[in-house]
Amino acid sequence: AERITDKVSALLTGMTGQPYRDSRTETIALAGGEFDNYAAVDAFKQRLVGEGRQVDLSPAWAEHLVDTYGTDAAAILERAYQLHQQETDADRRILRAELEYGIDEEGVCTVSDFLIRRSGRLYFHRPALEAKIAFVAEHTAKVLGLPPEAAAEQERVFREDYEAVLAFRS
Repeated sequence: AERITDKVSALLTGMTGQPYRDSRTETIALAGGEFDNYAAVDAFKQRLVGEGRQVDLSPAWAEHLVDTYGTDAAAILERAYQLHQQETDADRRILRAELEYGIDEEGVCTVSDFLIRRSGRLYFHRPALEAKIAFVAEHTAKVLGLPPEAAAEQERVFREDYEAVLAFRS
């Protein structure tokens, strides 16, 4: 966050001629952000890939989890281990573990919370998203104890956002 904020500050200074303060995010601790440097992030990804083989975690999934959740990706992998007998499909198992982590630990309460704001899938994993939407809606409702109508409504609202992202209006 600090690196990006500093770049934006420099860009704005160049555009406006007015100085902007350097980022003050350096001292803000982010959940899952306990890495000393980029090499530590890469090492953690490789460790997660190795550990994840037991639950068929692909390198792409490991990268997504670490990029999105940092060191908290290990907690999601632990959930996937616990789901191994219940979910035989590897992608669904990891998605379910990630979704349940989001609900339990990060306050996810809608399909849009998860697929847009938390996991970033709407923007960064769109090609594979279509096949996951209904499952995320149904499982979110199930975990939160919502009726099927609520799942359908959440899916409808998300699909509006899903389509709107491609409609550039001025």
